Amino acid sequence: MFNHLSIRHLAEMVRENFDRIILGMKREYGTEITYAKELPLLFLYNRGGEIDARVAVGQSGRFLKDEIYELMRQLESRGSDADEAAAGLQIDIDWKGMDPELKRLFKNEDRAQVLVFSGSGRAFEGLEEAQYEVRRAATLEEAENLMKQDISAVFIDPFYGTRSADESILSISDYNTEGVRLFRRFMETQSGMPVYLLEVDREFSEVDRRTFLQEGAAGTVRVTSGQEEAFREQFVRIMEELYMEKESKTFSQRGWVIDFNTRQQMADADGQVRIVFYDLKKRRAVDVESRGSILSDAERPTVRFSDVFGAENAKEELRYFVGYLQNPKQFLTNGGRAPKGVLLYGPPGTGKTMLAKAMAGESDVTFLQTSASEFKNKYVGESEANIRRVFAKARKYAPSIIFIDEIDAIGKKRTGGENASTTESMLNALLTEMDGFSSADISKPVFVLAATNYGVGEEKDGISSLDEALIRRFDNKIYVDLPKESERKAYLLAMLKKKEIDTVSEATASSVAERTTGKSLAILQNVLDLAIRNASKAGRSVEDGDLLTALEEYQFGEKKEHSREYYQEVAIHEVGHAYLSYLSGDKPSYITIESRGDFGGYMQHANQEEVTGYTREEIYAKIRTCLAGRASEKVFFGEEKSLNTGASSDLAQATRWAWQLICSYGMMDGQLVVLNREDILKSSVAAQYIEKVNRILLNQMDATVEIIQSAKEKIRRIADVLVQENRLTGEQFEKLMKET
Repeated sequence: MFNHLSIRHLAEMVRENFDRIILGMKREYGTEITYAKELPLLFLYNRGGEIDARVAVGQSGRFLKDEIYELMRQLESRGSDADEAAAGLQIDIDWKGMDPELKRLFKNEDRAQVLVFSGSGRAFEGLEEAQYEVRRAATLEEAENLMKQDISAVFIDPFYGTRSADESILSISDYNTEGVRLFRRFMETQSGMPVYLLEVDREFSEVDRRTFLQEGAAGTVRVTSGQEEAFREQFVRIMEELYMEKESKTFSQRGWVIDFNTRQQMADADGQVRIVFYDLKKRRAVDVESRGSILSDAERPTVRFSDVFGAENAKEELRYFVGYLQNPKQFLTNGGRAPKGVLLYGPPGTGKTMLAKAMAGESDVTFLQTSASEFKNKYVGESEANIRRVFAKARKYAPSIIFIDEIDAIGKKRTGGENASTTESMLNALLTEMDGFSSADISKPVFVLAATNYGVGEEKDGISSLDEALIRRFDNKIYVDLPKESERKAYLLAMLKKKEIDTVSEATASSVAERTTGKSLAILQNVLDLAIRNASKAGRSVEDGDLLTALEEYQFGEKKEHSREYYQEVAIHEVGHAYLSYLSGDKPSYITIESRGDFGGYMQHANQEEVTGYTREEIYAKIRTCLAGRASEKVFFGEEKSLNTGASSDLAQATRWAWQLICSYGMMDGQLVVLNREDILKSSVAAQYIEKVNRILLNQMDATVEIIQSAKEKIRRIADVLVQENRLTGEQFEKLMKET
């Protein structure tokens, strides 16, 4: 966020500049001016990533002068002058009602844990009474175990564990003490951890001090017997600086700056005139480097798992890895290795991208989204460089999640062919970067989420087309399935609420959800958008009919117009189907006589997602339902008129059920053998089996005609309603069945 210098040093520079300006203005106006100690920080947070040490001084002067001059202008506009502020001018920050996240940038509210490896413990006494938890270690093993906790800083006495052999060595950095060994081990395994070396009653030479700093020490701290209070004051300053650096870095990585308003207040009882900074709010301000990135997103999403509909198994598995991103040290306490990532696969539109964002939102980490195809570049070596840049940015903003969509664009199995050399080189670069995580700071993890639709429905597990080495890099492969009916309904209701549409009933949402088995949430969103567009063209709000029509139009195309006689015949045909289906317990979910695509109308069965199998009688019922359209036409219009092409698909489906009953399910009396239909039709017994199938169909047709005949008036009345309405939902049909 703040270039070159730490935020504490920048704040000190700004504070010194404030003091110089105030001294000059005191001479000019003769007024005592004081300001809140947090004001330099507020200035820096307001400028954010666009400021560095060189411009901070100049801009901070203008920042302070502008506010004071505005106060003087307000006084003059009231006919007053600067004498009214003679008692003093106070510049304050209003903390009331401030977002706790912003308040943390100015006030340390953490109880930090500190690891101490030293024989001298007196210097740290009393710090527990403040906001620090001092964890002392006596051995290397104890120190390493404590580092698995959320340690903020480490203080090591390099002389701890000194042996007589060390005393003859000139340089402390060459000692083989436990303190020096622990320091070097931390530099190897905890590169991001601030480690301070204690000079306990002795002073390092300048050479040793430089050596330790070059090896990665954050600094050295003097501890002198009898002067422990001075050490404690320095310790508190160090911890405040570390806290400030941590919070400011996190804030800037999110791309935020702080905006505010100011108000001028006239003298009160104590005679003080005040300038008050209030209404502090954060605002997104992405820096220039991020804007030039190939990434399409670099932020911490606000999406949560509760915002994702369906994919319950995937969410449960990802929650496990959320625990790692939130507290990697605790996650690795039991000796497990740091996970590298997860591969999401499944049909398109199932919400894999939303799951990735939700994982980042739950973890509260930076989310870097890209697509594997975005890595590709026509220039030699640039594609691989793009991959390295993404991972470098992820490490910069760590802890972070890299989401790579369409991973199959570079992740298919390597063939070694000449045309595949570029893609395979990109894959090698990706594998190398993922392997590089093992040496990274465990407190700043980078996690890869990749997604693919490739091969779903064609490959056994949907991902076997990907390179084995790539699959092996991921800690788990999670299948993201299509949503269930309850999840589709919940999604529709949530989208209607989000768009503030209260003119669509829950019953209609249920109907659409019931009728969209095997459809993704993305398709439901498309249907809803189509309904909104159609209603908008008509100049009104979305209604039940709009959503039902949109589903039909999206799936089958525009409606075709026919004569009333045609609709009456189709209504009899479709109500016949619905009536037989209802009697069998397989309640219809939708009936329509609107002609779209290559059909004149249809009856849709209720959701069958939970059905695992059928009995023989249930298959007979399905055959009767298929035959009910022609049977109804025969009862109402006569046999000759019923012999038309409208029942062709119904007869084909009935025939398939009859064949399966005989050949696949072993349900024919006296026959348990399972046979292949195509083999039978090529054999000498084809005519015999065709006769068996035909006999089943003829028997069930007779039974169906008899059922239709017995309910002729009920079917007619329901068909009349269908002609008037053009369609009936399952709920409407069931109500008519009970009323008529």
